[in-house]
Amino acid sequence: MGKDKLIELLCQYFCVGGDCYSFNLTRDKSAFAIGTMSFDDFEEFNDESMNDLADFLIKNGVSVK
Repeated sequence: MGKDKLIELLCQYFCVGGDCYSFNLTRDKSAFAIGTMSFDDFEEFNDESMNDLADFLIKNGVSVK
């Protein structure tokens, strides 16, 4: 139950499944410097992102009651 609640809270915070303004950059940041970065280089946070984040937090001692 703890992980599911953590994922639910993260999804609420990042508005996953709604009007999300949180993105993963899918390529190296150096593309900014040479001017080749585009919108296609970003992907919205999704359920998989939230699951990975929850796993990381749990691994590092975070718990939800």
